[in-house]
Amino acid sequence: MATLLKHRREVAEQVAQRHKTIDPFVLQVFQLTSKDGERGAEPIKLLEVVDGTPEIGIQPVYFLPDSKRGVPYPLVIVEISPAEFRQRGRRSIRINGDTWKFGDELAAQ
Repeated sequence: MATLLKHRREVAEQVAQRHKTIDPFVLQVFQLTSKDGERGAEPIKLLEVVDGTPEIGIQPVYFLPDSKRGVPYPLVIVEISPAEFRQRGRRSIRINGDTWKFGDELAAQ
């Protein structure tokens, strides 16, 4: 189980780093966790603070696993603006009845 968690963390870190590299407007990336934790079938969940993102609230975008790109797990990305992030801080997020909590900041510089 520890190996799976480590691998999921590494994949999340790689995705965050790629996003920050290809999009200079991605300011911060945080891993989100749910009550189900980070089990194998559970998606990797990331919250990205993106300068210029429309302020429309929490709108998760779901992606299927993509092993060819090194992402063997489902992925969920939530983008919010810097103003939304400042307003809400690192409080939990409710999505589809689930509570997602902030984890570590990824790809921090």
